[in-house]
Amino acid sequence: FEEGYRYAKFALSLMKKVPTRAHDGMIMFYSNLTKLYVEPAQSSIECYLDSCKVAKKSGNPYAVVSSLVHSTLCLWSGKEL
Repeated sequence: FEEGYRYAKFALSLMKKVPTRAHDGMIMFYSNLTKLYVEPAQSSIECYLDSCKVAKKSGNPYAVVSSLVHSTLCLWSGKEL
């Protein structure tokens, strides 16, 4: 998982350099999935909210999935929904 997390951070750094924003929500979503295996779940809650906002802007259906995972992590960690 550490190797996948390294690639996820690399993808996020490339995402900032490429001018198109069409795939940003999907890149952020999969990066957050690998982050869940390396870091505590509480650290990725806000990242899912960010990926949901980015995916909504580009019209990407990953916005729905990011929103679902965000709500589930909030529920599991005891945050208000």
